[in-house]
Amino acid sequence: ADERARRAEQELDEMRRQMQAKQAQATQELQSLEQQRRADRALLDDFKKEVNEARLAARAPPPPAPAVAASSSTSEATLQGILKVAESALKVAESAQQAVLQLRAEKSSDTMLIAERMDTLEDRLERRFDNWEASLGRQQASARSLPQSAGSRIAHFQTLHAEETGRRLQGGQENCGGLTGGVGSHGPLLRRNN
Repeated sequence: ADERARRAEQELDEMRRQMQAKQAQATQELQSLEQQRRADRALLDDFKKEVNEARLAARAPPPPAPAVAASSSTSEATLQGILKVAESALKVAESAQQAVLQLRAEKSSDTMLIAERMDTLEDRLERRFDNWEASLGRQQASARSLPQSAGSRIAHFQTLHAEETGRRLQGGQENCGGLTGGVGSHGPLLRRNN
């Protein structure tokens, strides 16, 4: 029983270590995803600034004709590049969000699984300890009910006889050393034939 209890405690410790390792890994992944989200947010904010600047530049009075064509093609190329960067940042942010949701779901399912296993293990240990205590109680009860030695049984019966009849079996004395005589509810244990 002690070996089983030690093994159960070792299993419990191992489950705790695994749970802590998974929790640390999930925390680390969440932190890296959070950093990536912040970086993506910064890129998106920069993109919004550039788009606003481009809109403001578009509202400004047009420069002379040859410069307008050259500047519009460069601003158009710049806006196209910014748009591609923003789209890729948006995709990265969405994938990071999906990964975070998936990690949370896995973490909760792992936590529930470990909690169920812990409950099962605790129940098993409790039942084993209860059985162990009951078997100890049975062993103690059986140890109490062992037969007495022949000498102690004889002494016990002599004492009972002396209490019931007021006479001792050996020595022929009628008084039995101060014991009150009289027949009790059981009657004398040993009868003399007169």
